[in-house]
Amino acid sequence: MTRKRQKEEEVFYAQAAGKLLCANWDITEPLNEKEWPDLVVKSDKGEFGLEVRHIFSDESDSGSIKKQSESKSRGVVEELANAYYRSEDKLAVPIKAQFLGDIDNEEELLSCIVENVKGMAELEQKRCEPYKGCVVYIRRLPDMWKKEREWVYVPDKVGWVRTVDRVSVESIIREKAENLPKYKMHMKDVRLLLVADRMFDSGKIYFPSDFSCDIGGFKVVYCFSYPENIKAIISSSAVEKL
Repeated sequence: MTRKRQKEEEVFYAQAAGKLLCANWDITEPLNEKEWPDLVVKSDKGEFGLEVRHIFSDESDSGSIKKQSESKSRGVVEELANAYYRSEDKLAVPIKAQFLGDIDNEEELLSCIVENVKGMAELEQKRCEPYKGCVVYIRRLPDMWKKEREWVYVPDKVGWVRTVDRVSVESIIREKAENLPKYKMHMKDVRLLLVADRMFDSGKIYFPSDFSCDIGGFKVVYCFSYPENIKAIISSSAVEKL
């Protein structure tokens, strides 16, 4: 992931968290990320720094294997979508594509999609098999959706929801808290947003209503099960001010 894309994701999740909290957050990027938190947030009650960190169902010292796999398949699918719309230039009709199985042979996949789209009626759906072990569902979309990019690798989106592991959460918080001394040279109020993106299997995590943990010096740690639920764990010294 490029730094630009990572920053866009951080802002996106922070905006979503603010909306779910019914808070008026004005989010900007810091001048210097080496000395400042990921984001600077201005709210009705003041200004604070916000660190953003994904949390995964298979957290480990070497990272999330599921997330690595999802990133790889996401890249393949995005490149296929871009290649499809380039291949037919302005004549390419907008489609939605869902992939299952082996998606390693991009050339055959693209050829199959282009061939099967020909003659499809609006909103018609087809099931095609470019080669053994691969299935693609294609739906023809209205012409007004020319920039449609809803192409997904279905296995990345499904999976069991797991209860959060408190030990893993506290380990992540301790890791992020190592930078608090330098952040607090600029901002006294620094918070952490932990994002479990439940749109993907790697983020299908459940935070119980009574979940709590050591928040390691942050004023607030937000446990965000995107897109539907957020829980704020607030330090005892900050409760009255918040």
